[in-house]
Amino acid sequence: MKKTLQIYTQKIALVITVVGLVFLAPQLRAQTLDVGAFGGGSYYLGDINPSLHFVGSQPGFGGFLRFNYKDRWGFRVGAYQGKLKADDNFYQQIDAAQFVSGSDMGINDPDLIYYSTSNRGLNFETNITELSFIVELNFFPFFVGSRKNTWTPYIFAGAGVFLYNPKPIGGGPLLRDLGSEGQGYPGYPKVKSNISASFPFGIGLKFSLSKKIGVGFEWGMRKTFNDYVDDISTTYYMDLYGYNPEKNIYYAPNPDNPNEIIAFPITDDVYYSDPTFSHKKGEKRGDQYNNDWYAFYGVSITFKINLKKDDGCRDFSRDSYY
Repeated sequence: MKKTLQIYTQKIALVITVVGLVFLAPQLRAQTLDVGAFGGGSYYLGDINPSLHFVGSQPGFGGFLRFNYKDRWGFRVGAYQGKLKADDNFYQQIDAAQFVSGSDMGINDPDLIYYSTSNRGLNFETNITELSFIVELNFFPFFVGSRKNTWTPYIFAGAGVFLYNPKPIGGGPLLRDLGSEGQGYPGYPKVKSNISASFPFGIGLKFSLSKKIGVGFEWGMRKTFNDYVDDISTTYYMDLYGYNPEKNIYYAPNPDNPNEIIAFPITDDVYYSDPTFSHKKGEKRGDQYNNDWYAFYGVSITFKINLKKDDGCRDFSRDSYY
């Protein structure tokens, strides 16, 4: 497993390196390089929180290098660190409140309260570490130090890889190791690697504060190609019929006689798969048709470095230095 993960990591690193060389090689003619620090927040969208942006945000930070090509394009490589966290119990309260409001308007759609009635009791948290290559397009001609165009909106998109490893909130075993949906067993999904690919994209605003200092505000989503960032995706893989927390036992079919229900000691793999001990094999545990997302948003401070010697022809009152 470790050898396979190492090979996978090396392949990803090679792809990122090649992509970076292809896009950054032409930028050797660029006249400025921005060194930036980023601080803000990170959050998650997935099987526990399907649609509420910024809810459950955790601190996020990072750093980047941005090559500026003329006054419209930026090419940056960055590293970002954040945390994703969500709990069914928290979102049940939100969904229940939304359903009450909907009922007042005559809405009675069971799908609106799926997450509040699913009785899953699931939660997770994970640190997220991202390495990315991103291309920026400025709406207006812009460079740090201009006296005329001191700000611009911009859009960005790129490619990245991220490292994650979910565990229960407050600590506990790594959920990937437990096979919470039967991962690793015949007929069930394979255990996902804790390294995965992402597609960052978003919007922002840049401001020039002085000849060398700039500031930016940015919000960026990350589409992942992984539905196990929260360790929830498909269906339950065991038949459970309740539990007795005082005796630390749960009830399930006897493997030798499926018609007989007997008691077993509660273990981590059973508990974190179905904390309520109330679901049957094949019942829906998550939405396997939609992958998980995460986001970074916040403020960046940049310091401009001239890659070419200033020959005196640059006019900072113009909207471009060309």
